Amino acid sequence: MASIIETQETAEEVRERLNAVKAETGYSWKQLGQKSGVAEQTLNAFANGKYAGDNLRVAAEVRRFI
Repeated sequence: MASIIETQETAEEVRERLNAVKAETGYSWKQLGQKSGVAEQTLNAFANGKYAGDNLRVAAEVRRFI
């Protein structure tokens, strides 16, 4: 029986999936930003582990896209 509580991905797991999507599709950060609704610079910084803002918020936005 499945647990009622769903396990959510961590920001690091979302970051890994985002980088995989970028590699698989060949999209630029600009293209991914347009498709996801997250600013290009934010995506780039998030994907490289250098985003100083709310990483969980960005992870949630990226998760909806990927």
